[in-house]
Amino acid sequence: MALFALSYGRSTGSRPPRFVESICLAVLVADVVFLAGSYFTGMWLVAQGGGGVVTDFVNVWAAGRLVLGGHAAAAYDWPTHKLAEDGPLGHTFDGYCGWHYPPPFCSSRPLSPRCPRLSLF
Repeated sequence: MALFALSYGRSTGSRPPRFVESICLAVLVADVVFLAGSYFTGMWLVAQGGGGVVTDFVNVWAAGRLVLGGHAAAAYDWPTHKLAEDGPLGHTFDGYCGWHYPPPFCSSRPLSPRCPRLSLF
């Protein structure tokens, strides 16, 4: 708060400049329009049938699940990783979202499967 007061020469507790408020409002409106449009066009995070929508995030979740299960090296075994990707979606899908990250990146992935998949978006 003090940095804001110093940078704009205002006392603490005053409002941000009008252009900052306008930008924030524009971003909020754009988000609402985007989410509503996604819902009505079927591009939502949950498919109309109730399963998950395939996004490139599914590979991160699957790798984290394998690491939690004690099979970190399986993230680099593509057939095994593909099976782990199908799990959180509730259905199989054509294609494959590969795990191409270096091994040290696996150390932070066990955090993602501890949360529900949709909460991570």
